[in-house]
Amino acid sequence: MSENKKTQIQLKPLQRLMLLGILPKKGNIIVLKLIKDMALRIGLNRDEVEYYEIKPLPDGGINYDTDKINEEKEFDFTRSEMKIIKDSFIQKSEKDELLMEHIEIYDKFMGDDDED
Repeated sequence: MSENKKTQIQLKPLQRLMLLGILPKKGNIIVLKLIKDMALRIGLNRDEVEYYEIKPLPDGGINYDTDKINEEKEFDFTRSEMKIIKDSFIQKSEKDELLMEHIEIYDKFMGDDDED
């Protein structure tokens, strides 16, 4: 019953891509199905790639329209999805694998409480 409660979070296109990179690549079948569903929902579709003018660079980076790339889109996340995301951030943080670029998206999901 409480699984129906969803958390709404606004994400920019680059934050959506960063979130996909944070999610685990392996786990039990239930977790993997939830991750797959999230990836399909928050990943950028062909129309968005064209709209944001996202293009790969030879060095592995991307180029994009700087005026449009800060537009946010709202996404709903279930309690189970939020747990997967939060656990992923916690694990990455404990292994010192987070980057400066993760701070804004980390705060959106974890709050802005500093770890001591």
